[in-house]
Amino acid sequence: MQKKNIKGYIALFLGLASIVLILVACFVPMTKLTGFGLGGKVSFYGTANVIMIVGAIVCAIAAIVLGAMSQKDADKKGPRKSGVVIGILCTIIGILASLIIGLFSTMTEFINNEGQSGVIADLIKDNKDVKKAMDDAIKALQKGADVEETGLPGYNESEESSSAASEGSSDKTEASTNSAG
Repeated sequence: MQKKNIKGYIALFLGLASIVLILVACFVPMTKLTGFGLGGKVSFYGTANVIMIVGAIVCAIAAIVLGAMSQKDADKKGPRKSGVVIGILCTIIGILASLIIGLFSTMTEFINNEGQSGVIADLIKDNKDVKKAMDDAIKALQKGADVEETGLPGYNESEESSSAASEGSSDKTEASTNSAG
Protein backbone atom coordinates (compact mmCIF):
# COMPACT_ATOMS: atom_id res chain seq x y z
CA MET A 1 0.00 0.00 0.00
CA GLN A 2 1.31 3.41 -1.01
CA LYS A 3 1.65 6.20 1.55
CA LYS A 4 -0.43 9.34 1.09
CA ASN A 5 1.04 12.69 0.14
CA ILE A 6 -0.06 14.65 3.24
CA LYS A 7 1.71 17.86 2.18
CA GLY A 8 -0.10 17.76 -1.16
CA TYR A 9 -3.48 17.37 0.51
CA ILE A 10 -2.75 20.21 2.96
CA ALA A 11 -1.65 22.42 0.04
CA LEU A 12 -4.86 21.62 -1.82
CA PHE A 13 -7.04 22.40 1.21
CA LEU A 14 -5.15 25.66 1.87
CA GLY A 15 -5.71 26.65 -1.77
CA LEU A 16 -9.42 25.90 -1.47
CA ALA A 17 -9.59 27.84 1.82
CA SER A 18 -7.94 30.76 0.02
CA ILE A 19 -10.63 30.67 -2.66
CA VAL A 20 -13.39 30.70 -0.03
CA LEU A 21 -11.77 33.60 1.87
CA ILE A 22 -11.39 35.64 -1.33
CA LEU A 23 -15.02 35.07 -2.29
CA VAL A 24 -16.33 36.01 1.15
CA ALA A 25 -14.05 39.06 1.42
CA CYS A 26 -15.07 40.32 -2.02
CA PHE A 27 -18.80 39.65 -1.95
CA VAL A 28 -19.86 40.08 1.69
CA PRO A 29 -19.52 43.67 3.00
CA MET A 30 -19.17 43.34 6.77
CA THR A 31 -18.93 46.83 8.27
CA LYS A 32 -22.01 48.92 9.00
CA LEU A 33 -21.93 52.52 7.81
CA THR A 34 -22.94 54.77 10.69
CA GLY A 35 -21.98 58.28 9.54
CA PHE A 36 -23.87 60.85 7.45
CA GLY A 37 -27.24 59.73 8.80
CA LEU A 38 -26.93 56.15 7.53
CA GLY A 39 -27.32 54.73 11.04
CA GLY A 40 -26.02 51.25 10.24
CA LYS A 41 -28.68 50.57 7.59
CA VAL A 42 -26.01 49.88 4.95
CA SER A 43 -22.97 47.60 5.13
CA PHE A 44 -19.77 48.18 3.20
CA TYR A 45 -16.20 46.85 3.08
CA GLY A 46 -14.10 47.38 6.18
CA THR A 47 -11.41 45.96 8.40
CA ALA A 48 -12.95 42.47 8.54
CA ASN A 49 -12.83 42.25 4.73
CA VAL A 50 -9.20 43.39 4.69
CA ILE A 51 -8.26 40.78 7.32
CA MET A 52 -9.99 38.05 5.31
CA ILE A 53 -8.20 38.97 2.08
CA VAL A 54 -4.84 39.03 3.87
CA GLY A 55 -5.67 35.61 5.34
CA ALA A 56 -6.47 34.38 1.82
CA ILE A 57 -3.09 35.56 0.56
CA VAL A 58 -1.31 33.85 3.48
CA CYS A 59 -3.19 30.59 2.80
CA ALA A 60 -2.35 30.83 -0.91
CA ILE A 61 1.36 31.34 -0.22
CA ALA A 62 1.35 28.41 2.24
CA ALA A 63 -0.37 26.30 -0.44
CA ILE A 64 2.41 27.16 -2.89
CA VAL A 65 5.13 26.25 -0.39
CA LEU A 66 3.54 22.97 0.73
CA GLY A 67 2.65 22.07 -2.86
CA ALA A 68 6.26 22.60 -3.89
CA MET A 69 7.45 20.51 -0.95
CA SER A 70 5.05 17.71 -1.95
CA GLN A 71 6.65 17.54 -5.41
CA LYS A 72 9.66 15.85 -3.77
CA ASP A 73 7.50 12.95 -2.58
CA ALA A 74 6.94 11.35 -5.99
CA ASP A 75 6.53 7.91 -4.46
CA LYS A 76 3.49 8.95 -2.39
CA LYS A 77 -0.08 8.98 -3.70
CA GLY A 78 -2.03 12.26 -3.76
CA PRO A 79 -2.19 15.76 -5.24
CA ARG A 80 1.07 17.52 -6.07
CA LYS A 81 0.50 20.36 -8.52
CA SER A 82 -3.05 21.43 -7.68
CA GLY A 83 -2.06 23.24 -4.46
CA VAL A 84 0.67 25.15 -6.29
CA VAL A 85 -1.58 26.15 -9.20
CA ILE A 86 -4.47 27.24 -6.97
CA GLY A 87 -2.03 29.02 -4.64
CA ILE A 88 -0.47 31.03 -7.47
CA LEU A 89 -3.85 32.05 -8.89
CA CYS A 90 -5.21 32.98 -5.46
CA THR A 91 -2.09 34.99 -4.62
CA ILE A 92 -2.49 37.09 -7.78
CA ILE A 93 -6.26 37.51 -7.36
CA GLY A 94 -5.83 38.19 -3.63
CA ILE A 95 -3.30 40.97 -4.19
CA LEU A 96 -5.56 42.66 -6.75
CA ALA A 97 -8.61 42.26 -4.52
CA SER A 98 -6.71 43.63 -1.52
CA LEU A 99 -6.08 46.87 -3.39
CA ILE A 100 -9.76 47.30 -4.22
CA ILE A 101 -11.01 46.25 -0.78
CA GLY A 102 -8.44 48.54 0.83
CA LEU A 103 -9.81 51.46 -1.18
CA PHE A 104 -13.37 50.62 -0.16
CA SER A 105 -12.24 50.28 3.45
CA THR A 106 -10.89 53.85 3.39
CA MET A 107 -14.29 55.00 2.15
CA THR A 108 -15.93 53.20 5.09
CA GLU A 109 -13.50 54.92 7.47
CA PHE A 110 -14.36 58.30 5.91
CA ILE A 111 -18.11 57.76 6.21
CA ASN A 112 -18.03 56.37 9.75
CA ASN A 113 -15.89 59.34 10.91
CA GLU A 114 -18.37 61.80 9.33
CA GLY A 115 -15.67 62.95 6.90
CA GLN A 116 -13.46 64.33 9.66
CA SER A 117 -10.46 62.01 9.28
CA GLY A 118 -8.87 59.52 6.94
CA VAL A 119 -7.13 59.43 3.61
CA ILE A 120 -10.21 60.54 1.67
CA ALA A 121 -10.80 63.47 4.04
CA ASP A 122 -7.30 64.70 3.22
CA LEU A 123 -7.90 64.24 -0.53
CA ILE A 124 -11.16 66.15 -0.73
CA LYS A 125 -9.75 69.22 1.02
CA ASP A 126 -7.75 70.16 -2.06
CA ASN A 127 -9.56 68.52 -4.95
CA LYS A 128 -13.05 69.68 -5.98
CA ASP A 129 -13.56 66.74 -8.36
CA VAL A 130 -12.94 64.16 -5.62
CA LYS A 131 -15.19 66.15 -3.28
CA LYS A 132 -18.01 66.06 -5.84
CA ALA A 133 -17.49 62.33 -6.43
CA MET A 134 -17.65 61.62 -2.68
CA ASP A 135 -20.75 63.79 -2.34
CA ASP A 136 -22.43 61.82 -5.14
CA ALA A 137 -21.37 58.48 -3.59
CA ILE A 138 -22.69 59.45 -0.17
CA LYS A 139 -25.99 60.65 -1.66
CA ALA A 140 -26.33 57.33 -3.50
CA LEU A 141 -25.71 55.39 -0.28
CA GLN A 142 -28.22 57.58 1.56
CA LYS A 143 -30.78 57.02 -1.18
CA GLY A 144 -30.24 53.26 -0.98
CA ALA A 145 -30.75 53.36 2.81
CA ASP A 146 -33.94 55.44 2.47
CA VAL A 147 -32.61 58.34 4.54
CA GLU A 148 -32.44 62.03 3.72
CA GLU A 149 -29.94 62.73 0.93
CA THR A 150 -27.71 65.36 2.51
CA GLY A 151 -24.36 64.39 1.00
CA LEU A 152 -21.23 65.97 2.42
CA PRO A 153 -21.90 68.58 5.08
CA GLY A 154 -20.97 72.05 3.90
CA TYR A 155 -20.74 70.98 0.25
CA ASN A 156 -23.06 72.73 -2.17
CA GLU A 157 -22.76 71.75 -5.80
CA SER A 158 -24.31 75.03 -7.03
CA GLU A 159 -21.72 77.06 -5.10
CA GLU A 160 -18.92 75.02 -6.65
CA SER A 161 -20.25 75.50 -10.19
CA SER A 162 -21.02 79.21 -9.68
CA SER A 163 -17.53 79.89 -8.29
CA ALA A 164 -16.03 78.10 -11.28
CA ALA A 165 -18.23 80.15 -13.64
CA SER A 166 -17.26 83.40 -11.94
CA GLU A 167 -13.56 82.47 -12.21
CA GLY A 168 -14.06 81.81 -15.92
CA SER A 169 -15.81 85.15 -16.49
CA SER A 170 -13.13 87.07 -14.58
CA ASP A 171 -10.46 85.41 -16.76
CA LYS A 172 -12.34 86.54 -19.88
CA THR A 173 -12.57 90.11 -18.52
CA GLU A 174 -8.83 90.17 -17.84
CA ALA A 175 -8.10 88.79 -21.32
CA SER A 176 -10.28 91.43 -23.04
CA THR A 177 -8.69 94.20 -20.92
CA ASN A 178 -5.21 92.99 -21.86
CA SER A 179 -6.01 92.76 -25.56
CA ALA A 180 -7.56 96.26 -25.60
CA GLY A 181 -4.54 97.81 -23.84
